[in-house]
Amino acid sequence: CSLREALSVVQRRLHNKMTNTLRKQWAKYTLIEGSSKAALFDVLIQNFDKQKNELMVEVKSSIEPAHVRMAIGQLCDYWFTTNGESERKVAIVLPQSPYPETHDLLRWLGIGLLWFEGGALRTDDEWLTQLEFAAEV
Repeated sequence: CSLREALSVVQRRLHNKMTNTLRKQWAKYTLIEGSSKAALFDVLIQNFDKQKNELMVEVKSSIEPAHVRMAIGQLCDYWFTTNGESERKVAIVLPQSPYPETHDLLRWLGIGLLWFEGGALRTDDEWLTQLEFAAEV
């Protein structure tokens, strides 16, 4: 039980570190954190694409399939709760590039994927490249 609690604390710290890094690097955007019990998303970027579209982002501290599946469910539920049946603009941020199958699944679902690589944020989704940033030197 104490090992599980320790892992949970480590994952929570990583999640917070990743989220804080995103907020700092995306400071030029208007960012909102989900605060209602019905929609506790990590970050909503207003006008992320200069076409007045919002992007809802869920941060996960692990690339394990269970974590990715949880993020998929959360994003779909949170988007529907806040935006109804409008076209979904959502993305997941992971601590590193996930398994190829995860890339394929998210692309098939139309969910964006961003990940950290050597301190930089990367994506292979063309519609998200403006959100990438380089490592601080």
